[in-house]
Amino acid sequence: MMFNAGCITKKLPCRYKNMIRRLPVFIIIAVLILTFSSCYKRVEGCLDSVSSNYNPLADDACSGCCKNPNLTISIKHQINDTFYSPTDTVFNLKNQMYKILDFSYYISDVRVRFLNGDFLTGIKKVDYTTSAGNFTVEDNFIKIRPDVFVYTINEIRNFGIFDSLFFVAGLDVGIRSASSINVANSHVLSDSLFLKDENKQKIWWHVTIAKGKDFSDTLQLSFDLNEQEVDMVFAKNLETKPGNNVPFTIKVNYDAWFEETDFEADLSEIKNSVLKNLKKGFIVE
Repeated sequence: MMFNAGCITKKLPCRYKNMIRRLPVFIIIAVLILTFSSCYKRVEGCLDSVSSNYNPLADDACSGCCKNPNLTISIKHQINDTFYSPTDTVFNLKNQMYKILDFSYYISDVRVRFLNGDFLTGIKKVDYTTSAGNFTVEDNFIKIRPDVFVYTINEIRNFGIFDSLFFVAGLDVGIRSASSINVANSHVLSDSLFLKDENKQKIWWHVTIAKGKDFSDTLQLSFDLNEQEVDMVFAKNLETKPGNNVPFTIKVNYDAWFEETDFEADLSEIKNSVLKNLKKGFIVE
């Protein structure tokens, strides 16, 4: 049976005719409102404005999804101001030629300094035990390798303007002599990844040198003591905003370490010469 709206509207007063004509519009609007309101899904996200994944458009706070920004360092491995290669032939000030075949060393206690002199605070910590007791320090440890160029040092929540950088080339004696270090197996201070010499003793710096006219003489150099403090001013102030990583770059000129070294001297003399020039190799950009 076909419905005829005209049959109804002819018998109705004018005001009711207009109401009937408008009824479909009201229905459409009502249906649209109900449809869109029922389809809208509240957005869950990070509402912490200091987090790196802060979402100001989120309706509800997520549980455990917020991520802290990172303090990161980029290392430029260089010899004679060009990219490092183990095949590079280098001449020192004594006109002795050599090649740096490999290297590995620790940088620790990495901190950037605000304009007011305060240091940026890292969130992650490391617990370790020595004969003197239990200790907790910021987890600002990285192990530098020639095939790795960017390192995450620690999570942070501070921001502002920084003007300088401090770090230790090496490891504190407490870490080196610790009877236990509470870290994951993937950590650079874990027993499986800790830098060690050929006698399985913990060290913080190791370099393999090829020397002599045909580079057939290989020299293994390592340090377990005499860590070096390095304090450098940025070429220009580094400013960060809430939620931003704090990145900086260090150029390491490895030839500077050996420029005064006499490779014909005894081992202790060679190591003393390297230690004397170690800081010269680091340049912050």
